[in-house]
Amino acid sequence: MLRSLTQRLESLSPSDPSLRRRIVVSLDRYMLFRHLIEHHTLREQNIFYPLLDEKVDDDEKEHIKAALQSALPPDFAR
Repeated sequence: MLRSLTQRLESLSPSDPSLRRRIVVSLDRYMLFRHLIEHHTLREQNIFYPLLDEKVDDDEKEHIKAALQSALPPDFAR
């Protein structure tokens, strides 16, 4: 879905006479994506993270943290 939205955005051209219509048509897709991301994040915050915190000991949390940090690209803003 993100790839599709990115392609739509990259295909927009200021000189396109249908630019305004293409933007309006795309807004629904952008809002759906936003809703999905917000819903996913809330489920993680309310269910997954508390459960993970309860079930995983401190050493394993540090191991997970290190693994996630090493998987990030070098230019990723932390």
